[in-house]
Amino acid sequence: MSASPLIINEYLADPPSGLAGDANGDGFRDSSKDEFVEVVNSGTVPLDVGHYSISDSTQVRFTFSPRGDYPCRRVRRGLRRGTPTGNFGNAMANGLVFTAGGTGLSLNNSGDAINVKDASGAQ
Repeated sequence: MSASPLIINEYLADPPSGLAGDANGDGFRDSSKDEFVEVVNSGTVPLDVGHYSISDSTQVRFTFSPRGDYPCRRVRRGLRRGTPTGNFGNAMANGLVFTAGGTGLSLNNSGDAINVKDASGAQ
């Protein structure tokens, strides 16, 4: 079995104080709304990420919608809640920014894990 080309590129579990922590670009720093997980399709072909999930050590925090083609070598950024504002590189223009909604990511500031699993549950 080969590993998924979808990898965690960057995450922010504890946004810094002040506007430096305004990861979603809405003009306000919020300890939960500015958390994010950024994933990259490191493969050479588009990847159907439908039903892939992002979870922490407690539970699934986000599941991609069915039939979610994801271009190769592109960044997809997941933000907990709030209204993402800005370009985030080319991610916003390409429809690659999403919000987790609901309870969102709820990442612990320490002692947690972030896992990306495919539709069959493989990491």
